Amino acid sequence: MHLELRDAYAPTERFEAWRRGERINWEDRASWWHPYDQAIADAVSRGVVIRRARVVSEPVSEYIRWGHYVTRELIEASEDVRWLPRLDG
Repeated sequence: MHLELRDAYAPTERFEAWRRGERINWEDRASWWHPYDQAIADAVSRGVVIRRARVVSEPVSEYIRWGHYVTRELIEASEDVRWLPRLDG
């Protein structure tokens, strides 16, 4: 289980590229599939359940918008990803 509570993490090159308007070609899996994705896919194929919960403030930050965009990669690797709004008080 991955629990993410921050509205931003340290910027990465992929985040900066997204900010410049560059988009992932989801049809070209070899261009974005990484060893982490394969490790997750392999674990899930053995019956391991991988879950990720993202607790986010609203309105969402730019970083969270990017995170939503790249979540497809995690889903393709078979992670179960959930988004939850941060509750005040």
